[in-house]
Amino acid sequence: MGATTAPLTEDLLDQLRKIDTPTIANALELLEIRPRTEGFMRPEIRSISTVIETHIGYAVTGVISARHKSPNALERRDYYEAIEAIPTPRMVVLHDLDYPATIGSYWGEIQGNIALGLGCVGAVTDGGVRDLKEAEEMGFPFWA
Repeated sequence: MGATTAPLTEDLLDQLRKIDTPTIANALELLEIRPRTEGFMRPEIRSISTVIETHIGYAVTGVISARHKSPNALERRDYYEAIEAIPTPRMVVLHDLDYPATIGSYWGEIQGNIALGLGCVGAVTDGGVRDLKEAEEMGFPFWA
C-alpha cells in the first residue's frame, strides 16, 4: 500500500461523483493507462448494500486469508496506519486468498465502523461479509 503523490481536490472529487463508473472506465480505456482486460470486478461481485449513490475513493488494497496467515501479514495497527497513509476518501479493496472456498468473513460491523473512522467510504472484496443489517444502518457499503 502506498500513498498517491497528488491527491484530487474536493471540487474534482465532487465532479467525479456525478459520473457513473462505466463512463470513467471507458475514459480510462481511451487514455490507454492499462490494458482493457484489467481493472474491473468479476461479475459475481455485487453491491450488498441498498445505499444507492456513487462512491469514490482512493483504493487501499490488500489480501486476506482465514486459512493461512502469511509471514508477511501486517499487524492490525500497521494495517490501519497503511490505510491512513492514503488520501481521503478511501475505498478498501481486499482479495481473499481463500476464494472461491471462502471460510471467513473479515468485513462486518466492527471492521466497517473502524473503516468509517479511518475515512473509508466502502469496501470491495471477493471474500465474505457479515453483519449486513448493522453495516446498512451505519451507511457503510460492501461490494462482495
